[in-house]
Amino acid sequence: MPPARRQTRQELEAFMARLEGRDSVARYRLLRERKAYLDGERDEDADFGDDAAPSASKRSAVKKKNTPQKPPLTKKPVVRKQKKMTKKEEADIVRRDKAAKKARAVQHVEATTALRAAANEKERDRILQEEKDGVNARIRALTELKRRRAGGRSAAEKKRRKTSTTTPGGNGEAIGNESE
Repeated sequence: MPPARRQTRQELEAFMARLEGRDSVARYRLLRERKAYLDGERDEDADFGDDAAPSASKRSAVKKKNTPQKPPLTKKPVVRKQKKMTKKEEADIVRRDKAAKKARAVQHVEATTALRAAANEKERDRILQEEKDGVNARIRALTELKRRRAGGRSAAEKKRRKTSTTTPGGNGEAIGNESE
């Protein structure tokens, strides 16, 4: 048995390029033949049936252009293209940035103050309503207590009993008045 063969990267790429566009069955057959050839089990390489490799010629025709590398970007890409400024212009830019930052801070403080004031107002309204409800509940309880005291039954009325009651059957006969 002959020794195993080695293939270079270029040979592998050329073989894979020739496999492109083939159906899966043919691709599987060609890969098995190639493996057997490289392992030394076969004397001839995989048989494609045609000698032309259309995709390999297309790849060699289209080459990538070597473009120069771009310089690394700084934090602010505009810095590279910016013209030189005078110290007065730089100070003016710093002053504007500072004023904008201060305006944002003031706006933030005003917004939080407005939210806090609205929350405090809502809490005050809730407490006032709770107090009003408490006063109304107290007044209702006092009037109910007065009504019970004034409109309740007297002791004599409480002691009175019914002398006669009807039977549970509902025939109208009195229980205590049996006559036989």
